[in-house]
Amino acid sequence: MTKRKSISKKDRFEVFKRDSFTCQYCGAKAPDVVLEVDHIKPVALGGDNSVMNLVTSCAPCNSGKGAREISDGSVVSRQRTQLQELEERRQQIAMMLEWRDGLKEIEAEHSEHIENHIIAETGLSPNDHGRRRLDALIRKYPLIEILESIDTCIEQYCEWDSDDNVRPESWELMFSKIEPVIKGKRKYSADDRRIFYIRGIVRSRFDRNVSDDVRIIRLTYQSGVDLDDIENWAKSARSWSQLRNWCEEEWEAE
Repeated sequence: MTKRKSISKKDRFEVFKRDSFTCQYCGAKAPDVVLEVDHIKPVALGGDNSVMNLVTSCAPCNSGKGAREISDGSVVSRQRTQLQELEERRQQIAMMLEWRDGLKEIEAEHSEHIENHIIAETGLSPNDHGRRRLDALIRKYPLIEILESIDTCIEQYCEWDSDDNVRPESWELMFSKIEPVIKGKRKYSADDRRIFYIRGIVRSRFDRNVSDDVRIIRLTYQSGVDLDDIENWAKSARSWSQLRNWCEEEWEAE
């Protein structure tokens, strides 16, 4: 006689899950009945404890069956199908985990690249809060868009003191503008983005925060002045009044 070995709790649970906690003989379900694990081929006839030879049974069905081998092949066929489905789910979960881990590695590489870029451009490194903000951006936008936005924000919003150190308040402003700049680039045309870029130069140089800036820059562009020229004016003008006078002269010339 084959010596009976106890079924581990793990195998019992796997069988119950596979069979949806349902007796495979009568269809009764937990918790309406007490479920047990039965051997399809009885131990007395040489059956083992492999999951393939185990089936969920309610206590009454199990006790009534005794040491009789199941003759209905549909039960065995159903178990085989369920095992195949279970294995397929396991493989899919494994692939999802592998894909997730791969994404994490890519995100970590992007995070390091962005941080190194910021350090190279400003001499400052993001703190933990800044890194979390950057990580959130990495999960939402392509690397190239983030880097381009950072370059734009550094140029427009970062201010340096006499020792060439970035002023803390401008550093915070720069960080807060990274995502809005990305969204703006996606929303507006290339010309619109360029106009907003020039507006940022004006606001940074002349401490202005007036919506009329965009209208004046746009009118000047529509009068036939190249955006490169308007940008150079914005960078070289000694005051907003001087820049505005240059723009108005072009309107009149038109």
